Amino acid sequence: MAITDALLGSARPGTHLLQFYSADPGQLARNVGKYFTDGFEIGCTAMLLATRAHRDAILDELKNSYWSPDALQREGLLHVFDAEQTLPRIMVAGWPDPDRFETIIAAEVRNAAARSANAGVRAFGELVGILWSQGQFPAAIRLEQLWNNFQAREPLTLYCAYPVDPFGSDFEAGIIDPLLCAHTHVVTNDGSSRLQVAVDHAMRELLDCAEHRRMAESHGRKAWPALPPAESAILWLRKNAPERADDVIARARLYFESDPLSL
Repeated sequence: MAITDALLGSARPGTHLLQFYSADPGQLARNVGKYFTDGFEIGCTAMLLATRAHRDAILDELKNSYWSPDALQREGLLHVFDAEQTLPRIMVAGWPDPDRFETIIAAEVRNAAARSANAGVRAFGELVGILWSQGQFPAAIRLEQLWNNFQAREPLTLYCAYPVDPFGSDFEAGIIDPLLCAHTHVVTNDGSSRLQVAVDHAMRELLDCAEHRRMAESHGRKAWPALPPAESAILWLRKNAPERADDVIARARLYFESDPLSL
C-alpha cells in the first residue's frame, strides 16, 4: 500500500490534511475519493465543499468505487456544497467571519455528524484554496484557523487542497510557513518521486558540495508536518541560497516536464 493510501485510510478526527495539486488535479480527485470511501467503511459521513470541476471528478471516483453519490446523499451520508457559492456567504469585507462560519459551515458539519454513529465527519474543502488562488493568503490562513478551532471541539477530519505550484514564486517559506503550520500532514502526489528526481538532478548540476551538505543537515520547522523531500529542498533553496534558487528550480522544472526516462 502506498504511503498516501495508508495516510488517507487511517485519518482520524483531529487530522488536518494538506495537498498541493497543481501538477496533477486528477490525483486530487482519486485521493479524495479514497479518503471518503475509506471513511464510509468505518461509519463516517462525508462533507464535500468543492469547485464544480473537482466536485464532479470526486463524485465520479465514488461511482468507480461502487458507492452511489445519489444514494449516499439520500441517506444523509454525503453532504455536497459548491465551494464558489459558499465562500461569499462566510466572508465580510474580504475576511472570513467567525459568526458566519459557525452558523453556516459548523452547522452543516454538525448536521453531517448526526448521521455518523460517533465515527465523525470526513470533510474535504476548497474554500481556502479559492482564497489562495486569489492571492488572499492571510484570509486563507484565517479560515484555516477557524477550521482548527472548530476541529478541536468536534470529531472532524479535514482535507484541504491548494493550487500551489512547487516551482512557483509563491512557494517559499515566508508565504508557505503559516499554511504548513495549520496542518498535521501533507498528502503526496503520484508525481512526487519524479519531482524529487528532477530537483536532485538539478541540484547536483548547479550546487557545490558545501551547499549540498548544508541542505542535508538542515530540517524544516518543527511546527511543519513532514514534507516530501523535493518540496522541502525547494523551500530550503529559496530561504538559504536565494542567489542560486531560481536557476536550480528552473532546471528542475525543465527536467520534471521532460521525459522522465531521460533523468
